Amino acid sequence: MRMRHVPRGALALTAGALAVLLAAAGPATATPGPPTAARAGAAPIVAWNRELITLLALGAQPATVHPTRGFAILQAAEYDAVVSAAHTGRPYLFTVPAPRATRPDAAADQAAHDVLAALYPAQRPRVDRLLRRLLAAVPDGAAQRAGRRVGAAAAHRMLRLRAHDGSSALVPPP
Repeated sequence: MRMRHVPRGALALTAGALAVLLAAAGPATATPGPPTAARAGAAPIVAWNRELITLLALGAQPATVHPTRGFAILQAAEYDAVVSAAHTGRPYLFTVPAPRATRPDAAADQAAHDVLAALYPAQRPRVDRLLRRLLAAVPDGAAQRAGRRVGAAAAHRMLRLRAHDGSSALVPPP
């Protein structure tokens, strides 16, 4: 498999989202119990990045749009979803109102799902399966539902902001 270059900005947002996600979970403990963001670690964020890399390898990216656009939108939506859900950190562009008991991991998962489903609609069944798998590790209930609402709102806002960014403009040949 050929490795693709990941832009520095996407790495910075990923690192920021991970830091906020882990900080929101508090210190990891050795006691058994429901999965927390700290126990889940970076796995969900990494899973969405891998999914985008896979989609690019499958040729889902339009030839006229640079793949870094997808990474930028994905990372920014996840980051703002996690910051909003965790009530900590500075948002990249905006904060989505969220109840205190909101699951940041569910917010990140839903934001990532919605971004990839919107950018690569033909790949929606794949993206839906990943969301179901990742959310299975998050306890069902009000906190998960709140996280999913925050993630959906963050993705919607980010996609709306980038809708007219010129990425779909056809550049005439030289």
